[in-house]
Amino acid sequence: MPLSKPILVVGSLNMDQVVRVPRLPVLGETLLGASSIKFVPGGKGGNQAVAMARLGATVQMAGRIGQDPFGQQLQSALQGDQIDTNLLVTDTEAASGSAFIFLTEQADNAIVVSSGANAHVGRDQQQMEHIFAALAQAQALVLQMEIPKDTVEKLVEKAHSLHVPVILNLARPSHWEKRRSASSQC
Repeated sequence: MPLSKPILVVGSLNMDQVVRVPRLPVLGETLLGASSIKFVPGGKGGNQAVAMARLGATVQMAGRIGQDPFGQQLQSALQGDQIDTNLLVTDTEAASGSAFIFLTEQADNAIVVSSGANAHVGRDQQQMEHIFAALAQAQALVLQMEIPKDTVEKLVEKAHSLHVPVILNLARPSHWEKRRSASSQC
C-alpha cells in the first residue's frame, strides 16, 4: 500500500552506457574487443527513486533532463515505475546526463560522468519554488551529491525549516562541511 505523503527525490538522472570489456584500458590505449554495450537509465537520484517506488513508496522525482532522446527515455523509465515526474524540467540548452561505465568480467569498473542538465538542477527560481512547494507536502527528502552543492544546501535548509527528514547519499567522496545536517547519511 503506497504511503500517503510522497518521498521527494531531488537528484541526477543519467543514461548509463555500460560497456563490457576484457580489461580496463591503460592511459592512451584504444581497447578493442568490447563484448557488449547497454543503455540503462540511471543516475544516483533516478536509482534512489526507482528503488523506493519498487518497494511500494509514493515517489516524486525532481531534476533536469535534456531535450533529447535520452531525456525522453529517462522520463519514460521513471513513469514506468509509477514515479511522479511533474517536477522534472527539460533543459533546452544542456544535454541529458550520461555515465560511461567500463565493466570487466571481474566486476572492476571505471566510470566517467558527463553531468549535462544535472549541473543546472535548482539553478532557476521557478524550479526551486516548485520543489519547495512539493517539499512542504513530502514525508522525506532524498538527495545526493550529483547535483550542484548549493542546491543541496538550500534544500537541506528548507527541509529542516519544514521539519522534513533529509536522507543524503554522500556517494562521490566529499568534504562537504554541512553533511552532519542530514537526518540520515548513506
